[in-house]
Amino acid sequence: MDSLVESLVIGLIVSLILIFIARWFWTRFDKPSAAQIERDESIKQSKKEMKMWRAVEIQMAEEQAMLEQKAAHDAKKAEQRARAVPPPVSKVNDAFAALQVDLPPPAFSENSDVLLVEEPVEVRQDEGVKQVEDVPPAPDLELLILQKQGVSSRAEDLWSKEVASLENAEMTKGRTDAVEEE
Repeated sequence: MDSLVESLVIGLIVSLILIFIARWFWTRFDKPSAAQIERDESIKQSKKEMKMWRAVEIQMAEEQAMLEQKAAHDAKKAEQRARAVPPPVSKVNDAFAALQVDLPPPAFSENSDVLLVEEPVEVRQDEGVKQVEDVPPAPDLELLILQKQGVSSRAEDLWSKEVASLENAEMTKGRTDAVEEE
């Protein structure tokens, strides 16, 4: 068993030494060459340039679309202005003559009297008609029925309540009118 352990330990030591030697060679000789470094940099540069040109092309496309939209809008406005121009008087006269219709008299608006006014006219501006609620409320039907039947004590109670409510309404109205005036 000693020989087995001894051979395992020797194998472990040799493998560690070989691992360190392989690592040293790998770090020293496994570096990219100058040509590979240059190629990588050129690829990065070309990607950066492509990205920049795409951004420029997008911006130019947006500007072109804006210009086309503005040109279409201007053309539409010009067409609307051209349609808004009335036909010449000679064509209108020819059209009426072809239809054998008398020409309507030309309409002239005269504003000379407006310019002769010495003082400006002052226009009265009212606040409007305020609706006054002086209309008494509808009478209480129970009270009228009781008065006709002759029940005076019940009628007097109802009548006093009705008068008290009217007085309260007038007092609160007076308060709200005073508040509105302030």
